[in-house]
Amino acid sequence: GDRRPQGPEGYAITAIATDLNIPRQTLVLPNGDILVAEGRGSSAPSLKPKDVIAGYLKAKGTTSVPSGNRLTLLRDADGDGNYEGRYIFADNLNAPYGLALVGDTLYVANQDALVRFAYRDGQTEADGPPEKVTDLPSAINHHWTKALTASPDGRFLYVGIGSNSNITERGMTAEVDRAMVWQIDAETGMHKPYATGLRNPTALAIQPGTDVLWAVVNERDELGPDLVPDYLTHVQEGGFYGWPYAYWGPNPDPRVMPSDPEKVKATIKPDYALGSHVAALGLAFSVPEMGSEFAEGVFVGQHGSWNRNPPVGYKVVFIPFRDGKPAGAPIEFMTGFREQDGTTYGRPVGVTVDPRGADGNRLRLRQRLGQRLRVDVLQHLHGDAGMGAQLLDRLGMQGAEAEDMAHCRCASGPRIASRIRACRIEASRGGRTSGSFFSSTLIWAKRGPLPAWMASRSACTSAASRISRASAKPAAFAMPARSTPCRVCVSCIPVSP
Repeated sequence: GDRRPQGPEGYAITAIATDLNIPRQTLVLPNGDILVAEGRGSSAPSLKPKDVIAGYLKAKGTTSVPSGNRLTLLRDADGDGNYEGRYIFADNLNAPYGLALVGDTLYVANQDALVRFAYRDGQTEADGPPEKVTDLPSAINHHWTKALTASPDGRFLYVGIGSNSNITERGMTAEVDRAMVWQIDAETGMHKPYATGLRNPTALAIQPGTDVLWAVVNERDELGPDLVPDYLTHVQEGGFYGWPYAYWGPNPDPRVMPSDPEKVKATIKPDYALGSHVAALGLAFSVPEMGSEFAEGVFVGQHGSWNRNPPVGYKVVFIPFRDGKPAGAPIEFMTGFREQDGTTYGRPVGVTVDPRGADGNRLRLRQRLGQRLRVDVLQHLHGDAGMGAQLLDRLGMQGAEAEDMAHCRCASGPRIASRIRACRIEASRGGRTSGSFFSSTLIWAKRGPLPAWMASRSACTSAASRISRASAKPAAFAMPARSTPCRVCVSCIPVSP
């Protein structure tokens, strides 16, 4: 097929790397190289029959591709937008996820430890095995991903650590050092809880020009299709965000016994509801070069639900900010990963904005074409819908906040009706359902006139499509786009056959 993601008018999408082994998060290095963390963590054992059923449903959206357990480095040496260089920067890691570069030190959050590599500009392979900074909680690992970011001065690292259950089914002992963000001293590895009660903080970012930490958090299940909303929030040092006792401020969870009224009362209400079960896994602050509509705010990759009917998520959204805070309804930036019949081509994961170019040629190209937004994507078999009015009623939302949440209910009426008008991804037919799939692929979209190297490919669209189907390999090609500068990037994995 000729499936493609969809987005705002004037953007184009093309592949920059394919056949990756479960890409998760990306990091743009100072010279323009891209590091991709590849891997999949361990699964917690089932406790109840419902866990077996949940495991079966989740497995439909996973891939048979083996865990990479590595960092792959991508390089565009001549600045033409084609990442022809591909290197294994480091391997034999343990489900790497979060990435951060502080000066000449590269930090990697494995599922069981925070480690570091020495890094020098232009390096394509690590000099040796990593040095451990500190162990991270890894027993059971119901939530294995470890999000990572660094303070602006590089002194501290922040690691998001998810809970070991949905709602303490394994007992509170299993939740020691869980459902929180750690603050780690980068030099010594000493750490402390920075904020607690965050069930699964899957992505962290520092707001540009400040030292304010932000997170997207996946909330609890089994309170119905419209509860509890996953959320975006700034993270207060010493703050408590409710899990397991309460949600969305001081709303007690009746399943938690014994309750803790003081904890319920102390629960901080998050800044912005993303929708229940959308499974936000990516977070990146935008830059003015992304265009006036996307100049101030954050991009959020929504992995998509596995336990909601109709499903939600499976897209990248933009949350506009005003005066440093979320303001207004979410804007669908990239969609088309799931069809109405349930056929799914990809699941968004990490999001990264590329702030600068590499060498002089690339820098000139960037000045001409603008910034790039990178989005990691994985496969699944669910799709898009919205939140019901029940959520508004249950949580007592009013005014603009209720308007924002009501917008999330638009399953069939996206705020942006225009679509990405360039480039399509052709992928192998080895997936679970019919049609083509984005295949372990990192792609990027550009806003503005296409460079000559891309425009020349538009004439080869049909041939590329035929070659792709015949060889069962992904092909990428482009067609002209319009408007002013900007680029965007995405990566995917096929579902299991």
